[in-house]
Amino acid sequence: MNSNNLHSMYPSLAALAKSFGCDLAALAVPPSAPADLLTLRASCWWAAIGMERQGQAADPYGYLQTFDDFLMRFSETELDRKKFWAKINNPTRSHFLDTVGEAAMALHLRDQGCAIQLEVEFREGLNRKRDADIVVVAAGGAGKIWTDVVSIRPDEFAVPDGAFSPIGYTQDVAALLTKRVNRKYEDKFKLAVAGGSITDPVAIFVCMLKCEEILAPLIPLQRLGFAPDVSAPSDLWTKCPGLALAHTHRVVKHTGSDRLFPESFTTWTRPAIGD
Repeated sequence: MNSNNLHSMYPSLAALAKSFGCDLAALAVPPSAPADLLTLRASCWWAAIGMERQGQAADPYGYLQTFDDFLMRFSETELDRKKFWAKINNPTRSHFLDTVGEAAMALHLRDQGCAIQLEVEFREGLNRKRDADIVVVAAGGAGKIWTDVVSIRPDEFAVPDGAFSPIGYTQDVAALLTKRVNRKYEDKFKLAVAGGSITDPVAIFVCMLKCEEILAPLIPLQRLGFAPDVSAPSDLWTKCPGLALAHTHRVVKHTGSDRLFPESFTTWTRPAIGD
């Protein structure tokens, strides 16, 4: 195992680990089960022994490079290093992949020239404080969009039995996305919007990193222009009165880079009054 390899490949991530008394090479531990690949330790092991890259698909090289770029692009005043390290070094693979999705979206928004803030606190009720993953600040500070990134787990979707029906399958996927967006809004933003702590629009980004296989039957059809429309149900906007946008995406590599970029699957926007 070449420890220098990890340090040279991911210098910002290696420096962060060192600041907390860790070494990326020492963290590199082979997984005891396939699912354990989705952790920092197993990702370091994968990169350290030079496992094959998975083309444009998200893989441990992509996870680590996205974190390294995230640390390079966001200063210590923008990104709380201690909190970030605690999230990615958590043995629970769910936290690790959730943070991959958040970092990929934050980098994408910065690439687009958006002024953004990370982990912004707001008050929910009298005593409870919460935070939004990303807040997009309008030009001149005139308004914000409060956003949260949510990842869907494979066990949240039951693949239908029988012959494949594009229309039926699309309806099932739309129902899953609706359920997840609604649940995230209720958990994170509902009380703050109702209580007036948040008066600006809310957006929810649904990352499919944990379960891209759910979208696999539809993406080829979508690219050819044949996929049935994945539309939001009209009552979503009634149930989530502060929600302005819900965006579902995969994360993929671009040619010549291991970093992960959001690739849009569908975007739902609140209809204008009268539509």
